[in-house]
Amino acid sequence: MTKTKLGIFIALTVITLLLFLVPKGIQYLKSQNPELLNTAESIKLQAGEYTVGKDIKVGIYDMQVTKGSLSYYSTRLSKGDEIIGINLLDANKLYFEGSGEVELTSAEFNPIKPSANIFTIEHSGSYEVGKQIPAGKYTLTYTIDKSSKKKPFIQILPSYTDDARTEIQFETKQAYDINLKTGEILTVSKTKSEELDNMTVLLKKN
Repeated sequence: MTKTKLGIFIALTVITLLLFLVPKGIQYLKSQNPELLNTAESIKLQAGEYTVGKDIKVGIYDMQVTKGSLSYYSTRLSKGDEIIGINLLDANKLYFEGSGEVELTSAEFNPIKPSANIFTIEHSGSYEVGKQIPAGKYTLTYTIDKSSKKKPFIQILPSYTDDARTEIQFETKQAYDINLKTGEILTVSKTKSEELDNMTVLLKKN
């Protein structure tokens, strides 16, 4: 093999490896730290069906209702309601019904500021431990009007792309001791049917 042919062979080999390894590397980074390569955009949506990767970019989003009211899947949302840290993957579907408008923006991952060692979560969504909530041991509770029997649904995930390792529905007691580790995701659903303004989820640092 001549030096020229050898050079061409090496160049083609390097290009082939790059074409294979670069997408794999990006995929790995997204799975380990999705916000590092967050490609979310700012977009306003009304009632309808939308496909991620076609109608809206893949990414992690914060969502707020800016007009009227509508349903996100089966959850009723009103003006001002927010859902934090929605991880939208390629080919995911978004469904909105009603007469309103939502604005999706690139997730800000804002840290929750504690008061008297208590972290108050006001909006449903996903929160990253170590960035928005410090790692550590907590007592998990919630507050709501005494007249309501609604209860939040809580999950703890190892990462954005993993299944939940813990699920809490407050069926048997009003407080749970949990241990949150750096990189884990705490997801909060105030209820499965609506975003209740009078409900807050509390994390008391132990």
